[in-house]
Order: sequence, then structure tokens, then C-alpha cells
Amino acid sequence: MLKTPEETVDFWFVNIIIQNLICQVMNKSRLLLLLIVLTSLLLTVAGCKKDEKEEVNPKNDTPLKVEIVSPLADTTIQFSNSASFLIKVTPKELQSKVTTNVYVDGNFSYVMTNGSMTYTFIGAKYGVGDHKVKFVVEDQNKNNASIERVVTVFKPIFNIFFNDSVYFKDGIIPEDWKCLNSTIETNGYLDGYSLKLDKSATLQLPLAYSENDLYLSFLTNGGSQFSLTTNLSALPLPVKSEGMGDGWVRRTYMIARGTTVAYLSNNGDAMLFDNFIYKALGRPMFDLFKCDTLASFDHYTILSAKVLSVNGAVTKSGFCWSNTVKTPTYWDNRIELTENMTSYSQKIEPFKLGLTAYVRAYSVNDVGVSYSKVIVLGPVDSRPALLQWKGYPLIRADSMYFSNGVVVDSFASVITERGFCLSKNPEPTINDIKGKSNDHGVSFSVGIGGLEEATYYYARAYAISNGGVSYSDEKRVCTTSISYPILLTTPVEWVTKTTAYCTGRVSGDGFSPILKQGIVYSTSPNPTLDDYVVYTSTSSASISAKLTGLQGSTKYYYRMFGVNKKYTGYGEEMEFTTGLYDIGEQTQGGWVVYLDKYGLHGFVMAEQDISSTFIWSNDSTHFLTTGGSASGKANTERIVLNTPGENNAAWACYNYSINGYDDWFLPSSEELKLSVAGMRISGLTSGIYWTSTELVVNKAMRYNVQSAIPKLDFKSKRFLVRPFRSI
Repeated sequence: MLKTPEETVDFWFVNIIIQNLICQVMNKSRLLLLLIVLTSLLLTVAGCKKDEKEEVNPKNDTPLKVEIVSPLADTTIQFSNSASFLIKVTPKELQSKVTTNVYVDGNFSYVMTNGSMTYTFIGAKYGVGDHKVKFVVEDQNKNNASIERVVTVFKPIFNIFFNDSVYFKDGIIPEDWKCLNSTIETNGYLDGYSLKLDKSATLQLPLAYSENDLYLSFLTNGGSQFSLTTNLSALPLPVKSEGMGDGWVRRTYMIARGTTVAYLSNNGDAMLFDNFIYKALGRPMFDLFKCDTLASFDHYTILSAKVLSVNGAVTKSGFCWSNTVKTPTYWDNRIELTENMTSYSQKIEPFKLGLTAYVRAYSVNDVGVSYSKVIVLGPVDSRPALLQWKGYPLIRADSMYFSNGVVVDSFASVITERGFCLSKNPEPTINDIKGKSNDHGVSFSVGIGGLEEATYYYARAYAISNGGVSYSDEKRVCTTSISYPILLTTPVEWVTKTTAYCTGRVSGDGFSPILKQGIVYSTSPNPTLDDYVVYTSTSSASISAKLTGLQGSTKYYYRMFGVNKKYTGYGEEMEFTTGLYDIGEQTQGGWVVYLDKYGLHGFVMAEQDISSTFIWSNDSTHFLTTGGSASGKANTERIVLNTPGENNAAWACYNYSINGYDDWFLPSSEELKLSVAGMRISGLTSGIYWTSTELVVNKAMRYNVQSAIPKLDFKSKRFLVRPFRSI
């Protein structure tokens, strides 16, 4: 191994010393130890190797070459970022056999072995500034090649949040700002400090390099003859302005991407500057949010807020709160402002659902909604519930029904009792007359009876909770006197020999609930409760009942009655006379199957069918018969007249004679319909029968007794026939 010239001189010098010592040691044994020490020193100097790597100069007579594939030129990174290098070695077969030493600013930094071709430069490790990165490649034969790049590291100033904004706290100007003719003043936007720029003053601001447009915003107070330019624009930039109160104006500028310096020049009177922010477009932020007043017993608070509207005008602001959600939002309880939206104060009552409230301010711009920090208020003192009473009671003589009592706010106290109280004197309390409600919701009602008639009372709603007893506003009300019930009697209907159907109604209860109601009747005028009585339900004002067990051909008197707490009232008296027949009675040659509502007229049905079935008539004949309730006899005669000698249903009834009666006819469809109930009572429950009603040339109506359904059918068909006669 070749030695450097310096190594050769050292070796020669040590060798001379050793030879002289050997000569002396032969005579002097005391020098033996020294000889051993010097011999060890010689071996150490001759055999040692340097532990530290040194940067070596590459040889130029070797084919070994190195290139930086990426980046292709000097590069710039942020302080918190890194730069990745990819190198390439030629000839290619040497790439996996070389060792690469990396030097940063002339100092050894890293060794790349086993053919590694990548290296990462970390900005935060080497700090802000220009750094020379050099790669030295060495093959197995100690041949060298090198290449280098410059990496520039910068540290941007991002002032995105309020806490990061520049606001001259404690009178300090950032050291990287260049100010001319400027001083710190003890008069700030939110604190005691601001930056004062005198006339002709300038301020140079270092800005963060950005690939996107950003916004620079600050507050001013005083004159307005100033301009803002940047390293990319020599003309003043357009500005958005927004008043923030107390003479302060928020001014916001769009800063084009790639801008690194902003120049502020004051061309007019001296003015104050405060709260510089440099950020991307975003939502509003809050300079201030605090509770000014908390009225613990009255359960209200006064809050104030100031909005830092960096990116343009605010569209709405306010406060939101919840008694359960610890981070309330715009969609919870809120109060919204449309004026003074950047500096505002408001009284709110956030304790309606609990003794603790979570409150924060909100503000909205074109980007979205933002919120302040949360202030926790409470717990507050217990207090009586807040009540309202809407409307007036329903008065029924000595009784009142109270409703629409409302618990507006329980203030988080459990309501143990609620109702209404009355007194003849103002301001009634629960120690006077009271009615306890069974309702448990926000609204409640109750009835109170047994009061004095025609007497004035004072009434109000009450509620009892652990906060105490509370009352609504009072109202003056008056009971009325109980009077006779008012009844209406209507004419009788459906009279037979032994029955009659009577109706009426309660028109007035005499200001007291009806306890009993119904019909009284007698064969003597002015019937009372001492005569025949039919009681009906008091659940409805209508009265209706069927009188039974009457005597035939007898005059009866009847009227409605009603009984309240004190009186019995009667309606107008009316009369009726029972008839000669009952439905289903066997008389007049057959069965009575229908009577009119007065029981004077009706129909008798023959006791049996005419043996055999019959056609209605020849199909080609149209007789224009009808379906009325009194047209059966006329229809029969018309059919008989137009079908001489034809053996049809009408002829069968027309010629029918039994029990001394020969005035039978084929009933019309309506007559049969009216009689079907009586036919069933009389024992005829099924069968299809002809009627005397026709509707078209070749069809007539026939009737199914069982289903009570009429139907058109061809006249040539054969169906049963049952004669009818009138009474």
C-alpha cells in the first residue's frame, strides 16, 4: 500500500530514534522500557488507518460517470418538506458495485451502498438557506466520479388562524418585517397594541410562497391614503372593506399565486394597522366571544361576539345553544341577526330545557358557517315555572271547565302539580278553591263544579315545582243560574196498531249537564214522568225511541223531557192515533207487509203464490208501466188491457180471488221494495218474483226477495207471482 509523503517522513524519523536507543540499551538496561514504548509507537503510526472519511477528488482518467436523473436542476423546498434525488451510474454494469458518499455543504452526510441510487434531503435537518449537495461515487478499483446540486430551503409564514395572526402583542414587530417610519401604539383592535404608520411610511411583508391565490387581510383605523403592491404587481391591489366597529375597518386583498413580498405604503395621514392575516379563502373566524351578564334567577344571559371576516362580508351571524348537545350548531336553538353582524351583543334565554346551557356564536359567509368556542353557562338557580292561560273557561251554571293552561318554561324543574284556582277576591291561590289537573304535558285542563250560581270569581292557572308555586295572569269570570232544560218534539213517524216511532232533541241544558232525558206519553194530555216513560242515552242531544205495547185506534199524547241538576223540562206536546194493523198481521185476505208512517194505508200480500210460474208478457209489447210506490194496480190493468187472453203474471193476479177479495194486482218494483221487510216477517224469505214494472221493450223488473236486489230480465222468462192488494 502506497504511503503519502507525510507518512514517509514520520516513519523515517521514528526509525532513526529506535536505532540510537538500541545502541544505548546494550550498555544501559534502564533504557529497555523506553525502547519497548517507542517500538509500539512506530507500529501504531505505520499500521494505523484514518477512521474518518475524507472528500476525495475524483480521477478524470476513468470511464466511471454519475448523473442526477431527478431533479434535473437546482431545486427549492419548504422547511418542512424534503427533496428526493435519483442518480444514475455508467457504465451500467458498475451501478450495483459502487459506493456513493453524500456531502452536504462539504460535510459527510450519508453513504449509499449495495447499489442504492436514491437519497432524500430533509429541509428541517439542514435549516433555511442554500445547501450544496454533492454525490461522490467510487468503484472497486477506487475510481471516482462526482456531481452536485443546490437545494434552497425556505420557511413560509402562514397566518391562517386568529391565534397565529400578527397583532403586535406586547409591542413587538416580527423581526423579518421591514418597517420605515413606523412605531408601536398602545391602541389596538382587541388589545393595547397596534402598528402606526406615519405619512410616507412603508412596510415590507415577507409572504409564504403558494401555488394558489391567497388572501392578505388586516385592520386599519384612521386615514385611508395608502396602497398595497406586491413583487408581482406594481399597481395597488383591489380591496374588500368591512366595518368592524370603533373606527376599525377590515381590508382584504387577493394575493396572486407565487407572491413572496407585499409592500404597504402610507401616502396620507398617519394610521393604525392591526391583526394581519395571510391565508386561503375560508369561513369567518371570531376575534371575541364572551358572556357579559348571567342572570341566574331570571335565567337569561347577555353575550357579545366580534367576527374576523377575512374573506368578505358576513351574510348572517348569531348565537346557538343546547341544553344537551355540548357542541351546539345552527340547527339547534338559535337567534339570528341580520344587522351589525360582525360586532354584536344579544340577550338570550338558553335555559328552557335544562339548568346548564352550551352556547357558542356562529357566522356565515359564502364559504360556509363557522363557530366560536363553546361557553358553558349554569347551573342556574331553580325558579317557579312560567305559565300562560289562553282563553276563557266554559261556564255551565255552577260549573266551569278550564283549558289551555300552558307551561311555557319549567326551567328544568319537575312539575309535581298543575291546575286552576278560584276565589271571589283577586289573586286566588292554591289555598282557595282549586281543581287539580290529571294532565302531565305542557298543556293542561280541569273542571271545577259546586260553585255559587250567578257569582263573579277570579281565576288563574297554577303549577307547583321544586322552584315554588307559580301562577298565570288572572281573569274575572262569572257563573250563571241553572234554568229549565229546553226540549224540541218532532211529529211521530211509522205508526202501527201497537207501535209508534217518536223523535226530538235537547235544545238547551239550562246551563247544567242533562242527567236524564227521553219521551213521556199518555192517553191523556200533558204527560209527565208519572206517566209512561222511555229513557234514552244522555250521550247525545238527539232523542229517539220506538213506543211499543200501544192500543189500536187510540189517541196518544207525547213529548220530550230532560232533567238537569235542578229542573225537569218538557218539549211541545204532540199527538197521534194508532192504526188498525201491524206489520205481519194476517188480515184483509193476506198478510200486512207495508204501512205508511201514519199507519193508515199499506199493502196486503196474498198468503201464497199463484201455483205455477208465469211469463211477464209477449216480448214485442211495450206497455210503459212504471215503478212507483202506488203504481202496481194501474200497471196490472194496463198489461191486462194490452194482452187479452194471454196467460201472464198480470192476468194471474188480475183474476185472483181469495177470502172474499178479488182486487189483487201485480206489485210494482218500488212496492215490492217497500214491502220486502214485511214479506220476510210474514214468512216469505226467498224466491224470484215478477213486478209490474218494465223499462225497455223486451225486459221487465223481477225481484230477489232473499238478496233484496231487483234486476231486468226478458219478459219471456218464467218467474213466481205473489198478488198484492191495497188497504
